[in-house]
Amino acid sequence: TVEVPRRPVNPAGYVGSDGIYVFGQVLRPGVYRVEAGARDVLGFILQAGGPLPEADMEEVVLLRPRPDGSLLRLEMNLEEYLADADDSHNPDIQAGDTIFVPRQTALMGLIRSNLGILTTLATLATTIILLRNN
Repeated sequence: TVEVPRRPVNPAGYVGSDGIYVFGQVLRPGVYRVEAGARDVLGFILQAGGPLPEADMEEVVLLRPRPDGSLLRLEMNLEEYLADADDSHNPDIQAGDTIFVPRQTALMGLIRSNLGILTTLATLATTIILLRNN
């Protein structure tokens, strides 16, 4: 369960109807104006200083207000966007949107930080099995 505060603190003091709220595991959480340049989720995360090392870029959440007052919740995998440039993983932003970058779980952080070692061990194990079968 993700607890979403109503409005994150904005270091610049900007609050406006054209604001984009960016918070969670980013360097400078706050409210950012919709201006030339950043037009998508990743662009606003970068405008907020980029993701912190413990950010889970595979589980980014976009909350968009609907006319009836409810919120549309979109979950996206920005790691996939960076790998294949599929725009469906990095939607355009609208005024009033909120972007939340969650923290990695301890297990996922451990796996990602040791992925090189795990890959090497898996390759070595596969090689040993193949050599024994020949």
